[in-house]
Amino acid sequence: MKYYRMKRIDDITGNSGTGYIAEVVVGGPGTAIVLWSEDSNALGVSSIVVYASLEDCEKVHGHGGSTVLEAADLTPERQEHIVNRLHIAQRKIQEVAWVSTAIRPSSSFA
Repeated sequence: MKYYRMKRIDDITGNSGTGYIAEVVVGGPGTAIVLWSEDSNALGVSSIVVYASLEDCEKVHGHGGSTVLEAADLTPERQEHIVNRLHIAQRKIQEVAWVSTAIRPSSSFA
């Protein structure tokens, strides 16, 4: 697993602020998971977003160099924090999993 800290140099959207705004972990298949910090955005909301690759993440959030990813050491404390947030997200997804079951029979996507 690779670990990065997302640093916003210039907040062109006016939402995230500047400085370190998120953590990014990249797993075995190259999937990038962005863990947004509630401390760093105007709304005080944390979230988790999954991208197919680190490159996709950079395309969306790079803003022409206004945001950079800095490789960092993943300390045991940060790893525990990330794992805890991902477990919470997993529980939330399971809580709403019934939605896909409920809409699939009538969905044209089946």
